[in-house]
Amino acid sequence: MTLFASRNLFLGARKSALAAVGACAASAGFWMATSSAPKSTTSSCESTTNTSQIPRSLPKISKLPEFQMQTGIIRRMTNVGRFSLLSETQSNPSIPVIVLAMTGKPFKPQDFVKLYRSRQVAEKHPRFSAHLDARRNNFVFPSQSQDPLSASSIFSLPHVQQVLYPIIPRTELKDRINDAIKDPLDLDIRLWEARTATGGAIGQSGAIPNERIEFIEQQNNQADVESLLFFRAHHCMADGVSLGALFGDLMDEGDEIQERILLEIAKFKSRRKKTSFWKKILYFFHYWLWGSVQAIGYQLYLYLVSWTPNRRNPWYILQRAYLERKGLKPEEGIYEPRSLSWMQITSVDEAKQVAEFYSKQTKSRVTINDVFCSCVSAAIVKLLRYHRTVNPWLKDNLELPYMNLVIPVHIYGGILLPGQSMGNKIGAMVSRVPCESGIQNSESPSEVAHQRLQRISEILTKRKQTPAAFLAYITASMMGFWTSSGSGVHSLADEEDISRSPTSSWTSWLFEKAHANASVVVTNVRGPDQMMHLDGRTVQTTLGFLPLPPGIPLGVVVSSYNQQISLTVTAEPWAVPDADQFLLWAREEFQILKAQMDDPIDTTQ
Repeated sequence: MTLFASRNLFLGARKSALAAVGACAASAGFWMATSSAPKSTTSSCESTTNTSQIPRSLPKISKLPEFQMQTGIIRRMTNVGRFSLLSETQSNPSIPVIVLAMTGKPFKPQDFVKLYRSRQVAEKHPRFSAHLDARRNNFVFPSQSQDPLSASSIFSLPHVQQVLYPIIPRTELKDRINDAIKDPLDLDIRLWEARTATGGAIGQSGAIPNERIEFIEQQNNQADVESLLFFRAHHCMADGVSLGALFGDLMDEGDEIQERILLEIAKFKSRRKKTSFWKKILYFFHYWLWGSVQAIGYQLYLYLVSWTPNRRNPWYILQRAYLERKGLKPEEGIYEPRSLSWMQITSVDEAKQVAEFYSKQTKSRVTINDVFCSCVSAAIVKLLRYHRTVNPWLKDNLELPYMNLVIPVHIYGGILLPGQSMGNKIGAMVSRVPCESGIQNSESPSEVAHQRLQRISEILTKRKQTPAAFLAYITASMMGFWTSSGSGVHSLADEEDISRSPTSSWTSWLFEKAHANASVVVTNVRGPDQMMHLDGRTVQTTLGFLPLPPGIPLGVVVSSYNQQISLTVTAEPWAVPDADQFLLWAREEFQILKAQMDDPIDTTQ
């Protein structure tokens, strides 16, 4: 992800290199990842005692603990993966969802299986054929005779399913996405799942933007239909970047993009050799030592300012009011469908122009992600105004002067390097940004939008200059390691709520405190800059939906594909009753920022 970049002395060169490599990797799949693991001569091993047959990406079986009642190869789960498993709750499963809308010939489960096997995905990324053991501490890789994705057994296990194609545009598609988000995965059997829906008229589902539909209709083959692919996987298996490696393997352009990645990596290594020894020393002290002190101090500051009674938290108040209207108790939880929406906001070039304009205006570096974080903040301001209007008896308690914003960061810059296996390499940084305060009062919406963007950009830039995301990754890894010695927890498919396990309940509580009562998660995903194809079918749009962390009511994905930027929203229904309207508010803020390029305001007065 581009959020990994920072502005310190040494990181400037590295940032540009990672951005170039990430751009190439983006072209291979929605999550900017490509398959780069070396091929193994065998995809599995005959028994746990024959170490010569173990794939290269797996450690020697002699180094792994042996468990009874297990077959195949046992490998310990990553600590961060373990933490994601323990920090989820039954109402907040840690399952990201990716939706691809394609045009061309129908795309059915057998087509997905054919691509999966012909591109040797399981051989390159063995975790796709794994499941969890009974203790939820280890991956179990099946032996060759037990491969759950072999041609003879693929339809006997629910890795790939066919679902009904949405008939009512957007409404039924939201139902399909909600099913993918909320339905638990039986981790005893599988860690991921693909669902296909095909046979609809182009544009019928509502996934493809209207602007794109008009273009398709002009060049449409009458035999073409629209197909949907819903892909979901548990975070304990891998992060979103690693999961994107699957699409890097499946896409027709995968080999071409892989060559471009290797070329960019070679250029990066060449530039890195030219960095002087003293610059490396200065970078170490400035970024790692002084930056760590700043990051830890800032996190303690967030704890102090957010450690307030719940009666002053507007999201807590809205949740309690919602439960009262539904006649539910707080401990019963809310299991209703998420509030979902997606919208194409602008083009990449236009967003770059806006960011460059405000960079000159503020004499600092404003990124595209800063622009859309500001748009999300403005939309939350209007959302709270709406809640105060419909709940007048609560208007004195629904104020949010500042809000905490969580930004996930891939610590390798959003790509998988050659020879690197898939895993959980995600950290996060939390920033306290203006919401309804922190901006000078003005009757001009343009001036307010300008000030909001300037303040948010300044805060996020300072956070990017510290290793906050690395420290968060290390902390999550330590928590996963400490809790892995427990007796295990039930999967969400079991009758018992995972949150009722003492260990997972404590971990979920710690996770909520770590984000310091955050209001929103915003992740930036740069996708391919040209159209991709899946076995000849044109991928018209890609949509990603965040799994909401416990305690955070709103998640936004800012993604680009084919030079267009889209936003998707995943939210609690009590926080965002109308996600479509929320995105309209965000787009309105962007239009205000864009309008200032033609009529700039004087910020010196």
